Amino acid sequence: MRVFMKRQPLISFALALLAVPLAIRCAAASIYTLEPVVLCSGCGSLVSGINNSGEIAGSVYDSTGVHGFYGHMGVLTTFDQTGAFFTEAIGITDSGRVTVNFFTLIGTGRAYILETNGSKNFLPIVEGARYVLGGNLNESGVAVGFYSNSLDGTSAVRAFVTGGGTTPDYTFAYPGALITQALGVNDAGVIVGQFSNSPDQPPHGYCHVGLIPSNAMLNECRLTFTVATGFHEKSSQNASGITFDLA
Repeated sequence: MRVFMKRQPLISFALALLAVPLAIRCAAASIYTLEPVVLCSGCGSLVSGINNSGEIAGSVYDSTGVHGFYGHMGVLTTFDQTGAFFTEAIGITDSGRVTVNFFTLIGTGRAYILETNGSKNFLPIVEGARYVLGGNLNESGVAVGFYSNSLDGTSAVRAFVTGGGTTPDYTFAYPGALITQALGVNDAGVIVGQFSNSPDQPPHGYCHVGLIPSNAMLNECRLTFTVATGFHEKSSQNASGITFDLA
């Protein structure tokens, strides 16, 4: 579930497609097979992640609410978090670990990792935040996400990174942004997400390469980033001129 931000119209994308030669479009159609994910009659579905074995993870929508699912096509398992009206699976690792977000009727949101044995490893709680939601998990067990006190953008949204434990390893916000979401992390530790200065403004993507990124990575990502650990911040600067805050 991507909250707080409005999606931009797809008009420009549609116009770009019209400019593609018909022969190219036909050739592409012969290469790929599109297979819908249908879990029940009349249900809607969203696939949010796939691993290298072809296992997928996502959400299914029906008259009773939103439910998570994961597995191979044709052998999909649906599930719900107890006490939640909304459960979504947003990613699955090569080892089969599923990142799950859920929302309760009392107005809270949490995230956990659904392990292959069925157990749940909840992501850290951020003190004072009503919503702590997961972005994704890499193969090393590093998870990212974001937290806030509201879902409408009236409260600041900050991103977090955790390798386990009861509190995030560090939290961060894009410089000057009201909303920062960490949505994915690869095995090299590069984090991607989106930020916005206002819930009424379109979001922008970012690439964050770590506490002390290399010049090559900085040139690739083309941004200056601020990182904060916990709630005790002090500033420093590396040789590349990147400011970061450490506890």
